[in-house]
Order: sequence, then C-alpha cells, then structure tokens
Amino acid sequence: MSEEILKKKDGSHDSTSQNISEEAYDVKEKPPRLAGQNFTDVVEELIKEHEKKGGFDKLPGKGKPIDAKYLKGDVFTGIIKHNHVLPPWLELQHEIRDAIRGLFTQMERKEDVDLPNEIRTINQKILHYNKIVPRSILRKSVLRTDNISECLKEWE
Repeated sequence: MSEEILKKKDGSHDSTSQNISEEAYDVKEKPPRLAGQNFTDVVEELIKEHEKKGGFDKLPGKGKPIDAKYLKGDVFTGIIKHNHVLPPWLELQHEIRDAIRGLFTQMERKEDVDLPNEIRTINQKILHYNKIVPRSILRKSVLRTDNISECLKEWE
C-alpha cells in the first residue's frame, strides 16, 4: 500500500498515512511509471508489454535463423561492420589521423599554419580519445611540434 498513491473517493489525494481507513480511500491508482524505477527496468517493462500485445509478431525474418555471416566471431562486431557503423572512439581515431595527416601535409608544403592552435585542437581530440578508448593499450601520445611525423606514423 505504501507504493500506491492514496486517492480519496471524492477525487482528492492524501499523502499522509495517519488515520487511513479503507472506506475513505481508493487504492487502485498506480504511481507514475518512472517513480522508483531505473530506466532499464522501465524499458524492459515496455518491451514486455509490447510483446504481450503482439507488437513483435509481424517483424520481417521472425522465426528464421540468423544469417551465418553475423555469427562469425563477435556477433556485435559483425552486425556493426555489416551496417558500416563505427564506434565513437574509432570514428574519433580516424578524425584525429586525418587532422594530423592534414597538418603534416600543410607543413611539408610550407603553407601558413597556426601550429600552436592546430596542435591544441588535435590534442584536445586525442585527450578525449584516450578517455573513451576501450583499452588502455590503445591510448596515444599527444602531439608536439617536434613529434608530428612520429605521431602520424602512430595514428596510421
């Protein structure tokens, strides 16, 4: 009874628990869906409700085996690769590599480059990359004016 909202039969609500009589209150009203639940529990509940209502009955491929190409190695990785999706850390890795490559090319061509600003921008991305990369062994060193070519090799 403590999990339910107490609603008087006249329609008004009462949050006190003193002098509660069954005749004066209607205890059928449920609390809002998120009250006291975490997001995962709510999502699981919604999925179960949808399943009970038959919401998954007409999906294409229902009842058919999963294609073997998805089951080789890591299933998640296979699905990701098949759909040409990269995890955020890998997208960032490519972005950093391209930025270092572009900076290196500009320097080789002796183009006018705001080197400190470019390095600062790339290093911010590297620091973010190092925070989100799944394994510490994949972390990379920051860029300096004296190690741009070495960093380019490290990122390629």
